Amino acid sequence: MLGPHGGHRQLTAVVRLVDVHANVIIRNGSVTGGRQGIFWTGKAEFTCSLGKPGYIGFEKQRRKLQAIMVKLAAAVAMADGTMDADELQVLQQKIEQWLERAESYYDGLTEAQRTKSYEKMVQRALAKAQDHQINTDDLLNRLRCHGDQKLWYEVLELCIDVMAADGTVNI
Repeated sequence: MLGPHGGHRQLTAVVRLVDVHANVIIRNGSVTGGRQGIFWTGKAEFTCSLGKPGYIGFEKQRRKLQAIMVKLAAAVAMADGTMDADELQVLQQKIEQWLERAESYYDGLTEAQRTKSYEKMVQRALAKAQDHQINTDDLLNRLRCHGDQKLWYEVLELCIDVMAADGTVNI
């Protein structure tokens, strides 16, 4: 079972005995229609150990890895000494993809908070890249420790797209 947070959790299970032929409607745990079809409702409380980080922790980790990707892409964009509009556009498109994907999972943030988080992520990365303060070796080592193969492909694709965005590849 994957909850919002890992560790020991006190959970409550709600059990309902329902007439399958009645039109009982249950949304988000609440009965919203057909109450006459419910014969019995009970609750059972129990403690469960959710050893892994929960889905909110998982999404926080994903955002940290995405911040590393943005920093690497910013470093690639600044390889020629400037950040061109086309390179920035590629980065913005990637952020839009992440925001679109984020609509299908819960990370504890509102849409506005999530958008602001990504905007700050890009601003910090660009500022560090312009000041030549991005340690790519450190970022790559962090990806090695926490990233999977899919993430590596995504990093490579983003960096290549940024590198080729202005029509000139600088290494």
